[in-house]
Amino acid sequence: MAEHHPLGDIEYLSENLLKSYLPGFPIIKELVQNAEDAKATRLDYGWIEGIPDATHPLLRSPALFMLDNGEFTNKNAESIRYILGGSSKPNQQDSIGKFGLGLKSVFHLCEAFFYIAPDPQNSDYPGSNIFNPWAGAMNKDKYHAGWDHFLPEDKDLMKMALQQILEKKHYQEKWFILWIPLRQRSHRTIENQEDSVPLWIKNGENEFFDKDKGIPDFLSNKETKKELNILMTLLETVNEISYWENDLSEPRFEITVKPTSQRRCSLSKLGQNSKNLIKGQITDGVNILDFFGHEIISESSEFNNLVKSSEFPGKFRSIKPHNAIVFSRLNDNFADSKHSLTLRTAVFLPIGEDRAIECQSQYSYYLTLHGYFFVDFARTGVLGWDKNSLNIDKNKKPGDDDRILLEKEWNFYLYEVILTCILDTFAKFVDENSLSESEISEICKALLKSQLFTNSSNREKICQNQQFVLCITPQGKQWKLLDKNIKVLPLRQVPNWDFFPNIMALSQSCNYILTLSHAPNLRFENTTFDRWNDTEIIYALSNVSEAKILHNHIAINYLVLFIKECCQNPRTHKIESDNVQKHLIQFVKKGLIQLKWNELNSEIKNSLENLITLIRDSEVFYIDASENLFKHILQINVSRLLLPKLLFNCSHNYSLKELNFQDAKTFLSNLNDLITRWEKQGENTKNIERIVKDFLNLSKNYIINILSTNPYWRCLIGSQYPQKTAIFYSYHQFQEFKRKSILFKESNKSLINSLVEATENIQPIIVDSKIADLLKNDENISPVICNVDTCKSSLSKTPALAKPDRRKQLLTELLKEVR
Repeated sequence: MAEHHPLGDIEYLSENLLKSYLPGFPIIKELVQNAEDAKATRLDYGWIEGIPDATHPLLRSPALFMLDNGEFTNKNAESIRYILGGSSKPNQQDSIGKFGLGLKSVFHLCEAFFYIAPDPQNSDYPGSNIFNPWAGAMNKDKYHAGWDHFLPEDKDLMKMALQQILEKKHYQEKWFILWIPLRQRSHRTIENQEDSVPLWIKNGENEFFDKDKGIPDFLSNKETKKELNILMTLLETVNEISYWENDLSEPRFEITVKPTSQRRCSLSKLGQNSKNLIKGQITDGVNILDFFGHEIISESSEFNNLVKSSEFPGKFRSIKPHNAIVFSRLNDNFADSKHSLTLRTAVFLPIGEDRAIECQSQYSYYLTLHGYFFVDFARTGVLGWDKNSLNIDKNKKPGDDDRILLEKEWNFYLYEVILTCILDTFAKFVDENSLSESEISEICKALLKSQLFTNSSNREKICQNQQFVLCITPQGKQWKLLDKNIKVLPLRQVPNWDFFPNIMALSQSCNYILTLSHAPNLRFENTTFDRWNDTEIIYALSNVSEAKILHNHIAINYLVLFIKECCQNPRTHKIESDNVQKHLIQFVKKGLIQLKWNELNSEIKNSLENLITLIRDSEVFYIDASENLFKHILQINVSRLLLPKLLFNCSHNYSLKELNFQDAKTFLSNLNDLITRWEKQGENTKNIERIVKDFLNLSKNYIINILSTNPYWRCLIGSQYPQKTAIFYSYHQFQEFKRKSILFKESNKSLINSLVEATENIQPIIVDSKIADLLKNDENISPVICNVDTCKSSLSKTPALAKPDRRKQLLTELLKEVR
């Protein structure tokens, strides 16, 4: 059969080709490929102990058989003779490579194999024969005794061995048997026949399948069953695969595609840019695999121009930019102990290394990205594939000629097309299988950890038109596929919609989507959401009942989370927006006016303090006021926030803080009005005294300016000696007291007392030392210490003097000062 020296073929197999193939399931995969290429609908494979009565020695060994009901044509009968030379029809668009590279992989298992089928009509080649790479030009094998002849009787024995399967209805018209005698140590070459002749094609310990080793595990283990299920999602015709062992009365397992499923169609039947749906279920009776995807021939100018290039390989000019995406969900029995999302590439069948990402989901999932890619020589990977970035590198590498560069460019454009379809397919997959919100979230987390998203160029293509986002609305949480340009705003938690009606309105707007900040949204940007701007934040916090929120610690806590999520600088942890600060101050003011202090429990107080910490320290002032007075103060329209010391823990040093000019003026004006109003109403103004002192201190830089230009505002405090009751005075009144030299600081009371005793009509005004310090820079109203000079000044105003015996004490005090 081979038309050159057989040892060249043996060396080629052992030293080159088979090193490119992995043993185990990949061999099964390649044999399934051959059945698919032959348009088979059913495939039976299994292990058989051998045929003891067979003449050919290989048939007496344990074997792997593959039986399918595909076509075996004259072309197949011819091309199988040349499998060591290449695929029979590499430019046949509906074929992956009939009887080509796939069959070569069986030499991992055997030294030679048999095939039998009904003889094709008018064929120059038999439908049954042995393929023996050890045979020379005359089909003579001088390295093994008795391997030359495949007798009709042995063919009949092979059919008889599989009779129970061949009798099934699937095989009444067409059938093809591949019989692979599993390598035994007894299959060695004849010793001393020729120098440097290898004993076997492969001689690794795991490449012998002697009877004492039992049945090879890879034929039927859990991994093989799983891989066969996934493999069938990409097939077109094979919809049943059964595995048998020796006793052919019942298969060990049978994998079937449910009749309602839809799978690939022939490329010749697939219209350009027309999607074909791929969906359904595959089961082995216990396990179920759900799959969903689509295929398309994505015609575009890039592909057409490449095909027309003179350097494009001629035998591939009929190639189509066919691609498909398939998501699969595996039943728990398939999965390993840890669930995962596995990414794999395919050229009709899986190719290259899988990439598994651990996934905290209920099931395991597969994402298969198929393209009609150019592959490397031994079909081990996509040409140009970068396994580190999960992308196609089309750049020139050492050894690349013009043809290879064109093939890599084809792969590059085709992969970009595939990436753009991932989100749409994923969204339909989760809808088709009614996946829960939490299950979808776990899959998205795995995707975000994969190079599909960590690689920026991949992410850009995947999300160039769409985004997949967890949307929150009053109706619940739901994953949605959205236009890329819709703004996605984050919330730390789902709100109580009744407290925040405008947040509800945003959730129902066509211009916005609300999501959770921890949601693993699939978007082009490296963040899973957009940033709130000031206008949106203020709108969200408007149209609310401030009192309703501030009476509920859960609502307050949510408000704190919302503001931190939307506005907090991640580096400084501060709310830096002036607009938001102003709105927050007004919000707290409106709420505090309506609060009843005795209704505030510790939880509400703690939550309120957390809310207050979001406001800049410079904007918050603590005052000593009763509840009634504080609510009057809150109604004063100023930019700063006043808080009662009785209600809040004032732990900071606020004595250094000052009001700005406008707020100071507004407060003093309103305090003057409040004092006047309360006095007319007979209210006790004692509580106002503390407030006035606080505001005088907070206005210290502007107090002289404000009161001198508003001289009748009664915002200064003094007491008429010897009374201690505070009286509110105006700037004008203090001027008069100062002119009369009766405006004193609170000091040297004995001298003041003597001055009063010595006169009939002097009534000194005593000013608290702290207030006196605030007025010291204005000579017109600054209180002075009562001493010899100030007493002389008072007496110089010619007051009526008391009787001499009452003046004696003053004289004594003055003489003390003189001494």
